[in-house]
Amino acid sequence: MNNNIEYVGYLNSSYGIIELIASDEYLLSLKILTKKELNEIDINYEKSNEIINTTKKQLEKYFEGELEKFDIPLFFYNSFKSRVLKSLYDTKTGDVMSYKELAEINNSKANRAVGTIMAQNKIPIIIPCHRITKSDGSVGNYYYGSKMKENLLLHEAEYLFYNKCTTKILFSKEEYKMLINHKDIKKIFDVMPPMKYYMKYNSIFSCLISQIIYQQIAYKTAKKQEILLYKICNYVVTKEKLSKIDDKDFKKLGISGFRLKYIRNVINSNIDFESLVEYDNEKIYEILMEIKGIGTWTVEMVLLFGLGRKHVISYKDLIIINGLKKIYLLEEISFDKFNEIVSTFKGFESIVSMNLWKYVEEKYYEMLN
Repeated sequence: MNNNIEYVGYLNSSYGIIELIASDEYLLSLKILTKKELNEIDINYEKSNEIINTTKKQLEKYFEGELEKFDIPLFFYNSFKSRVLKSLYDTKTGDVMSYKELAEINNSKANRAVGTIMAQNKIPIIIPCHRITKSDGSVGNYYYGSKMKENLLLHEAEYLFYNKCTTKILFSKEEYKMLINHKDIKKIFDVMPPMKYYMKYNSIFSCLISQIIYQQIAYKTAKKQEILLYKICNYVVTKEKLSKIDDKDFKKLGISGFRLKYIRNVINSNIDFESLVEYDNEKIYEILMEIKGIGTWTVEMVLLFGLGRKHVISYKDLIIINGLKKIYLLEEISFDKFNEIVSTFKGFESIVSMNLWKYVEEKYYEMLN
């Protein structure tokens, strides 16, 4: 193997600037640069080759939640260390194992040696040492800190959640055309491109549970709680599985108080949730709102993300109201004014709802930056 470093490239990620170094044949290292290192190098200078470019593309797909496994040319020696790293490289997004299990895969009981190998890994993320945790389930050490390790594990659990628990629903050409031609709604596409699809829950019951988790709580916090709950249920959320989870375990996830009480109400309900697909929206409101804790907003979210109904937009959703305020330059929106605005895209309420959510989120991050 020729170890001469000939190529270098940089990728801006949510975790910082990533430096990639490669030879003609292999990727040699991946490093997240510190502030000090960034001051000492010119990241605008790159000397890329096919390996660098391929690695960048695959990392981008990974961070976007669209990559199951990396396929990058790496060199592995015939040694215990290389065998451990190779077996780790062969894992897929969402796989998690302990140091002990990784040692056993390689016919060894040298748990500590495996830990040392993880610490010396020169190609993190691609050789995913963040997937190795302690036997008690705790995260364990990580070169870039336990917080980043937790975030990477959560990111991969989110990948499994979307791939196992939801289905991608494409918007029609008619819906897309309405978006980009609407005299007011099209303003939001100065900030972001219009959405081409959304993710629908595979189960109406699980969708309802998720929407309770999102009640009156910050989106980012709720998303983490939702993903961790699905992970506990091995990504299949059912009444039977949830009924076996103790209140203390729900509380460990951050799900407590009225939200936990409402989840218990749904679990104990005799409603056949999957049969709701047979009813119109009005009847679904009537059925679900019999459950204590299920209000208008929650039903609307189930109609949208559990049943894929096309005419859903919520006056009770603050993000939607804030989005309309920004677009129409209004300080307040009364219910009558809301209905007047909605009438201009009647029949396309759901796709507008989703683009408004994304718009407000994009504007928020734009403001922060």
